[in-house]
Amino acid sequence: MENKQSPGAEKKDRAQQVMEWQKEVAKIDCRAMAKWTDPELAAWQANSPSESPQYRVAEHEWQRRLLADQIKAARWNTLFGVLGALGGVVLGRLLRCP
Repeated sequence: MENKQSPGAEKKDRAQQVMEWQKEVAKIDCRAMAKWTDPELAAWQANSPSESPQYRVAEHEWQRRLLADQIKAARWNTLFGVLGALGGVVLGRLLRCP
């Protein structure tokens, strides 16, 4: 025999759960979260249901970290590209036939 709740009770439980999530989200310090290690962030996210705001905040932090890594890589690629172009110009000038 299944223990089914009435639709009104389910809505009440859901509303209570949403209120609890909102209280927890208000306590989140995003600057402190940015300093967490990857395993710490993963553990915190794993303790939250996928529909919770905490889970979404953790997802946003993962995306922020990925974007920061991509920006660093793009900066290095740009630097090497500029240095390569300048080196090519200098080498071309030096090897130019008189």
